[in-house]
Amino acid sequence: MIYLISNTKSDDKEVINFALSEIKFEKFSLDLSKFDALIISSKNAIKALQINQISLFQTQIYVLGKASLQSAKNFGFEKIKISSKAYGNDLANEFKDELKGKKVLYLRAKQIASSLPEILLENGVNLTQIIAYESVEISNLINPPKAGSVLIFTSPKNVQIFKKIFSLDTYKLVAIGESTAKALGEQKKVFIPQICDIDACIKLAKTIL
Repeated sequence: MIYLISNTKSDDKEVINFALSEIKFEKFSLDLSKFDALIISSKNAIKALQINQISLFQTQIYVLGKASLQSAKNFGFEKIKISSKAYGNDLANEFKDELKGKKVLYLRAKQIASSLPEILLENGVNLTQIIAYESVEISNLINPPKAGSVLIFTSPKNVQIFKKIFSLDTYKLVAIGESTAKALGEQKKVFIPQICDIDACIKLAKTIL
């Protein structure tokens, strides 16, 4: 069996959605016109804009991954650049020279695995950070996934919660990216897809089931 350990659900009938956390959105006010650029590393940042009824302004936006790209387009952004690699450090290093001296807003999670803010600040970017959302552990007890299954992890936070409740010993592991794989530890082989998205993780999981 394949379990998707994520608060994002899959419609694939061969995949069991297994949520250990849920997204809590913060309240904030914001005028996008005061910034030269906006950075988002998750579609949750766009949802936070919607929930807080932030008015659209056609500032330049930098995104990580296809899900963030599509969410930004759906919100109405037109000037969008996507990082060639779906990791926060890579986005920062790819665009740091372009963003140097500019007033940039990073809509972020409460906990992040990358050093994106530090890289930009060290390279002369006038960076403002707003915590727009956080991943909160679901408190009710749940049964563990069936032994021998493939587990797909999409964030270090979900790895942290899973390891606190269950053991990883009997499972095959797929991580959406390097940060999540690192959180899983070095005690077992962890498979990482070439493309950093959930569909690619599921495709890979089916080959190792």
